[in-house]
Amino acid sequence: MSNQARWAVLQSYNLLKWHRAAHRAAVKALESGDSLSVVIRSIEETMYFKK
Repeated sequence: MSNQARWAVLQSYNLLKWHRAAHRAAVKALESGDSLSVVIRSIEETMYFKK
C-alpha cells in the first residue's frame, strides 16, 4: 500500500470519528431512502446544532 493510500485511509477514519453524529445522520437518511439533498441537509443540520 502506498503512503498516499495510507494517508487517505487515516483521513477517512479521522473524519468519520470526528463527525460521528453527522455520519450517523447520513446513514439513517440513506437507509430511509431519502434523496441526496435530504442526506446533505441531515449532515449540515447535525454539524450546525452540534456546535
